[in-house]
Amino acid sequence: MAAAFNAWLVETWLDGANPDGAFKGSITIAQQDPQRAAEEIERWAGHRHIVQVTMDSGARMPFGQRYYHPIYEACERHGLPLSIHPGTEGMGINHQPTPGYPTRYIEWHCSMSLSFQAHLISLLTEGVFERFPGLRLVLVESGVAWLAPLLWRLDSYWKALRSEVPWVRRPPSEYVRDHVRLGTQPLERPDDDRHLLALLDMMDAAELLMFSSDYPHWDFDSPTRAFPKLPADVRQAIFSDNARRLYGL
Repeated sequence: MAAAFNAWLVETWLDGANPDGAFKGSITIAQQDPQRAAEEIERWAGHRHIVQVTMDSGARMPFGQRYYHPIYEACERHGLPLSIHPGTEGMGINHQPTPGYPTRYIEWHCSMSLSFQAHLISLLTEGVFERFPGLRLVLVESGVAWLAPLLWRLDSYWKALRSEVPWVRRPPSEYVRDHVRLGTQPLERPDDDRHLLALLDMMDAAELLMFSSDYPHWDFDSPTRAFPKLPADVRQAIFSDNARRLYGL
């Protein structure tokens, strides 16, 4: 299915309806089969409008484990960021990230960042960014409010327990700064904009965030309403510069 979708994407959009080159695409892979996924990356990596690889967050094991190394090797070799998008948790052979299955969509939707947190912790503590120093990771549609407290917790535990993971040579937050970026949607918006601005400062939003709208989904974020008034340089970074640097645009 991934191979068929990629062929359709390239034929219909990236080559067929893209005279000005405005449309850019992702190589969709099935992470449940890393070797075939790597072959799919090899198949499309040279296309001039392909800018990243994308896979779902649903999995049987966390993404830091060596089972997934063929994917990371291929991404690093071709200089393509790897994007993770929510979906397929609890479906097919994939595990549900919550203790049991949600009964309502609202429960699943509010919990969907849990698998991202687990995957990120795994990638950091398994030393993936030491083994693949050129790998860049994009977390899409996972929210952003959880990042700062998660890294506070992880940095603290790393200081106390780093003898257990000697291959993690720096505080985990430093690997995130150098290798990880987050799409902004869905942006957790408190009633008081001051709280959001403080949160953005805590997570170093000017370096880590890239605006995404998720339009036309029902919960999309409008670029005119998603953020309160930001400093001009921070707004420029989130809405343009960070993505341009990451994707070489």
